[in-house]
Amino acid sequence: MDIGKYKQWTILDWEEQFRVEDANICAYFEEIPKYVDLPDEDELVISRLKERKLVLEDSALVENVTDFNFDFEEEFLEEELNAGKSSSLYYEIGESAESFCDFLACSDKFDRFRGLGILYAAGRMASIHLNIVQLDDNEFPELKRALLKREFFLLNKILGFLECEKLEVGELSEQIEDFILRFHNIREKFVDLKFNN
Repeated sequence: MDIGKYKQWTILDWEEQFRVEDANICAYFEEIPKYVDLPDEDELVISRLKERKLVLEDSALVENVTDFNFDFEEEFLEEELNAGKSSSLYYEIGESAESFCDFLACSDKFDRFRGLGILYAAGRMASIHLNIVQLDDNEFPELKRALLKREFFLLNKILGFLECEKLEVGELSEQIEDFILRFHNIREKFVDLKFNN
């Protein structure tokens, strides 16, 4: 894959690409229940997406670009995560999500829809952050900015869910406040990362 042309893309180009990729993911999950457990379910789903004109050549471009810069090997990933200044955020996101998952499993008062939304957003943030860690500092700076922007969006969504729940469920407010503080600390580190790159 020739990725040279993508080095010239602006943050707006990358945002448009994200919208295409998100539409493909949503369409995939709309189609998969129709073909689940059939012998060629993946091929059937892809063929259906092609009929809907949703599978494009560059539909997984972000993954392809970061894979180009980062050959996935577990040992190398561990070194990269331990060496990078932004990599500690990956661990913080994961630890916060894991703690929240434990809290959610033990709580019968926290709204399950919001709780699952928080877990989804934290998982998505961790995935996006791996893409950021994989990018070289000087290569694809606009992609890095666009990815950070998506992380901010997800982080704000998490904080919004937590704030709403804190207002509605008073007896959990101390525990919820702890998670709000944890995610605010992550947010401050994102701000540092955004303005120091």
